[in-house]
Amino acid sequence: MDAMAEALAQAEGEQDVDKKIEQALACPCLGDLKEGPCGPVFVHAFGCFIRSEHEDKGMDCLPEFAAFQACLQKHPEHVARIMEDPVAEGGPDDQAAAGAGAGAAAEANSSSGSAAVAASPAEAR
Repeated sequence: MDAMAEALAQAEGEQDVDKKIEQALACPCLGDLKEGPCGPVFVHAFGCFIRSEHEDKGMDCLPEFAAFQACLQKHPEHVARIMEDPVAEGGPDDQAAAGAGAGAAAEANSSSGSAAVAASPAEAR
């Protein structure tokens, strides 16, 4: 009976994490990151980060973030579309709201390579 209760508690915890990921992905601050050719790769990396139980949150997700970075480098037109977010065309307040998603994409696409990806999960703490 204890094994059954433990399995139910684990399943409930996984549902809570899935719901947390779903709610976080609904944030407009993520803009076009979850769409386009790199969308599925971003969603996978983002979900890994949310699920991460590593002492340095997200450090166990470096391969997923490296895959996202590689996708962005392969699809510069997608990065350009992210950077042209109409929300960013507003005033400073709008730019601050849009900056989180666009800034992450720009950093991932920068010439600093995997260092930008490796720093991203730790910086998010």
